[in-house]
Amino acid sequence: MAFILWIYVLENLFINIFENIVESTFIIQPNPANNFTQIILPNESNETKQLAVFNVRNQIVFEGKFSEDEFNMSCSGFYPGIYFIVISEGKKIYYNKLVVTH
Repeated sequence: MAFILWIYVLENLFINIFENIVESTFIIQPNPANNFTQIILPNESNETKQLAVFNVRNQIVFEGKFSEDEFNMSCSGFYPGIYFIVISEGKKIYYNKLVVTH
């Protein structure tokens, strides 16, 4: 009985997590980026957003917070390659891909 309850709790946890993921719903321009890029979220919320940039090795190369719907980010310290941007805003999680060229 406890095993079935545990599976139920896990299923509901994963459903709640994945219901809040909003895929590729923000704009990255320019993309590919050279020295700077701008991130634009589609909503007009003043809620603080947390941003993390991961390389293909799943290492965090940049973290930041912003409250506006636009964020300018320097890419000059990034190696050329593919990066993944994850933004959390309240219960919503946004993600997208960034290509950096130099």
